[in-house]
Amino acid sequence: MKTDIISKMSHLSRALLIATLALAGAASVKAQNFFDNTIDGTVNLGNASGGSPANGHNNWAIFSLSGNVTITDPTPYTPGSVPSYDVIGNIGIAGSGKLSMTDSYADGYVSENTLGSSLAGNGANPYFKGTIGVNSALITFAHNDAIAASAAAAALTATPGTVTTAVFTSGKTEADLGITGPLAGNTYVLNLTDLILQGTSAILTLHGTATTNYIINIDRYMSLSGGAQINLSGGLTAANVLYNVNQNSINHVQYDVTLSGGSQATGIILATTRAVKQTGASVVNGEVIAQSVSLSGASKVINPFASP
Repeated sequence: MKTDIISKMSHLSRALLIATLALAGAASVKAQNFFDNTIDGTVNLGNASGGSPANGHNNWAIFSLSGNVTITDPTPYTPGSVPSYDVIGNIGIAGSGKLSMTDSYADGYVSENTLGSSLAGNGANPYFKGTIGVNSALITFAHNDAIAASAAAAALTATPGTVTTAVFTSGKTEADLGITGPLAGNTYVLNLTDLILQGTSAILTLHGTATTNYIINIDRYMSLSGGAQINLSGGLTAANVLYNVNQNSINHVQYDVTLSGGSQATGIILATTRAVKQTGASVVNGEVIAQSVSLSGASKVINPFASP
């Protein structure tokens, strides 16, 4: 009897040890996302990533590949007023692009390829929390990484069963895009002609975990208007969702990416040959990487991993 008890205790101890090691292993697994990792073996934002400096990235909120970054706000920035921040995170500008700010504030540093900023209408208050300067090497690396990531994403085959266009005026989820799961640990690719959400009822909610990733390739229009939203749920973060507005659009026309009328999108907008234009208090929670970027009417870009 004593031998049986000792044997059972030994088996129990081994089981507990195995369970403990399994939990330790699971805890040590790093969630894969577009800010910190290579996704699907090919897509890596590299130096264009808005990820944490602790992981070798630059907390970019906005990165322009060659055009201007223009930020205007109807109300001058008042120090200490967090809601008036127009950009939370850093700004990078490649090529001959310039930064132009009017009555606005960026909570981060600004790095340009060639210094040439224009600041107006902010009284005696600062325009950004950090510094502004030139770092041509970093900016060049980021530019090239963004181009490569966009091309790699565009070359991926769509997940079987997914839709080829998405024009919504009512509430939808990833199931309406043809994605049925299981979500955890998977990367889903959509190749869309258009992603258009119109009106306050147009709320697209993407579900997943910190190990789920979405690559949404868009050939023509990405447009959110009238209070439309793209939200994430279940542990999915902005770093898990990439909207790749392709370099070679239909009919070779580079349509602007637009957010207007208080619309909100969560994720990374990668539009290397397009202008991203935000108006009417629209918000991007994540990162905007584009040929040029303009924010007006109290619109914002907020990198959720950059604390103000």
